[in-house]
Amino acid sequence: MGHVMRRRCKSLVLAVSMLFSATAGFVMVNERVMAESGQCGSDSEYTLDDEGVLTITGTGEITANFFLNRNDIRKVIIQEGIEMIEPSCFENIDSLEEVDIPSTCNISEQAFYGCNNLKNLSLAEGVTFIDAKAFYGCTSLEELVIPKSVVWLYDEQFGNCPGLKSVTLSSGTFFDSFAFSGATDGSIENLYYDGTKSQLIMYGCEYIFENIEYGKFDVTYHYMDG
Repeated sequence: MGHVMRRRCKSLVLAVSMLFSATAGFVMVNERVMAESGQCGSDSEYTLDDEGVLTITGTGEITANFFLNRNDIRKVIIQEGIEMIEPSCFENIDSLEEVDIPSTCNISEQAFYGCNNLKNLSLAEGVTFIDAKAFYGCTSLEELVIPKSVVWLYDEQFGNCPGLKSVTLSSGTFFDSFAFSGATDGSIENLYYDGTKSQLIMYGCEYIFENIEYGKFDVTYHYMDG
């Protein structure tokens, strides 16, 4: 009789555990919430672990405003296949420190606007489009490497980022001073650029980097036949 009762109690505990595991997208391990999960677009899904690491998988888009104003996300890892981060998706996440964006992805307007503790940003080669003010107000961002695949930057994509000290840019990317608005006080100390000084002048960017000695540039000159 006692054996039967123990089996019934065990079954009841298991049933209750499964019920809570399915509630609100939480995954339960040893009666502790380990992760939140769910859909964040028509064909994309996310999991958030107990250390604040948000991983997004699937295809298509991440819905606009989906993670807006959250304060429990420390790192965002977007995996290959995601094609679009829609506007204001991660806006004003004060807890966010790291972001990894894959080659398949385009970044919409104000996607990471106001993430003032974002320190580490990884943009994979293959990213082509970063829209207006995508990283505006990311005041803790210190180093920026723009993939050669990015077509243009001229609308405050990295505006009001006073902590920015190092920028790597390709001559194949069209950019102007508005891309780095707020950096005109010479806060950027190191520029790695495979173009020429004359291109910077043409783009109207020479005064953004006015405190840099041009001898510091990693310059490669490109010659055309004729």
